[in-house]
This record gives sequence, structure tokens and C-alpha cells, in this order.
Amino acid sequence: MLRADILQLYDADLFKIDPAGNVVDVDMDNLSDNYITLLLDAKLEPSTLNRVKKCLEYKWHSIYEKPSLN
Repeated sequence: MLRADILQLYDADLFKIDPAGNVVDVDMDNLSDNYITLLLDAKLEPSTLNRVKKCLEYKWHSIYEKPSLN
């Protein structure tokens, strides 16, 4: 599970978690230095990843990989 504050940042797309559990695309412009330090090069624990992998895969493939309409 993610801490409530971290989950809010994730839901706001201020960082992403790829299907392998790696934190990627940290929004360096809109996060405090403390959050940036916490999130850079972070990875979900294997037990957490096992519980949420299907959700991560769904969000990654259905939202992040969709082509831009621009």
C-alpha cells in the first residue's frame, strides 16, 4: 500500500508506476524536493507489486500508452 499522501500524488499523475513497479516520470516541477528525493529511483516492494500488478498494468496500458489526440 502507498501512504495516503503518496497515493494522492499518484492519482494526480505527479509520478507514474510502471507495470514492473518502478516509479517513473516524476514531475520535478510540481513536487517538493522531499517528495522528489523519496520518489526518484523508487520501486514497489515485491509483496506490494504482487497485490497491485494488474491495476498498474491496466492504468499503464489504458491511460499512459494511449496515443495523443493532438
